[in-house]
Amino acid sequence: MLKRCAWLMSAAVAIALAGCATDGKQAPATGEPNSAAKAPATGTSPAPAATAPPATANPPAAAQSGGAAAPPAATPPKDEAKEAKEKERKLADLLHKLAVGKQRLRKARLSVEQYEEEHKSTLTRLNAELALAKKRLEDFEQNTLQSRIDRGTLGLQWAEDGIKEQEEELSQLEITYKADEIAKETKEIVLERARRRLERSRRDVVLQKKDFNTLKTETLPREKEELKLAVENKERELAAAQRGVLLARIDRRMEIMNAEQEVTKTEQEITDIDPEALKKAQAEDKEEPKKDEAKKEEPKKDAAKTDAAKPAEQKPATEKK
Repeated sequence: MLKRCAWLMSAAVAIALAGCATDGKQAPATGEPNSAAKAPATGTSPAPAATAPPATANPPAAAQSGGAAAPPAATPPKDEAKEAKEKERKLADLLHKLAVGKQRLRKARLSVEQYEEEHKSTLTRLNAELALAKKRLEDFEQNTLQSRIDRGTLGLQWAEDGIKEQEEELSQLEITYKADEIAKETKEIVLERARRRLERSRRDVVLQKKDFNTLKTETLPREKEELKLAVENKERELAAAQRGVLLARIDRRMEIMNAEQEVTKTEQEITDIDPEALKKAQAEDKEEPKKDEAKKEEPKKDAAKTDAAKPAEQKPATEKK
């Protein structure tokens, strides 16, 4: 419609300009009368001049603005009931999200406490095991090592002394039986028995010397290294447990921080929609510990009522007796 009006106005302006140009040609600059007035009466009338359409006092807005589009029509008002319903639904979702976030935050904090207790007992056990391993090593170095060497030396000395004594006894028997005239068979039996005992003692001393040498050069040093290795293993295990506690503590702290951030973000979104709803939710959170305590006290109250009712039930039976 606006384009059509603009086109009509343009056509009217063009026709008006064409009429002005025609009038200028008919009126010469020399001031002579109009040729139409001098025309002889020949019975033919001149053609009527084209008339311009009347100019309007108030041109259309589209013509004044150079053909610009008209402002858009007013939009219909929004459905306030629909907006209220959508707001209520979003607020309910946020309140549920806030409750879940607070429970998640509470769980994260409780998990930190539980983890600290568990690792506290673990660290205590590892410290005790490390102290015990160090005590064993210290006792071995200060007491056991030298004591076992001394006992081995003493045992070897006893064996060598026993050989000497048996040699002396054999020599004495040989002298005795040589001087005495006794049965030859009896003499040989006694002397042969003493010689066999002496030979076994000598072989035993050789084995004891070998064992004693092995004890000093291999067994005791190996046991000492094993005790040192046990101490080092306990130290590494304790250090690893301590690092694990620190890493787990950082992870738990990050979980708490994320949960706190989520709760804060949700509270801000609720505040933007309805601050009173947030205050109500916070008030309910303050009342929740009291409700938990009341739930814990209910079994105790029920037990107390049961205990109080038992004497009353047993009293008539006692009176009858």
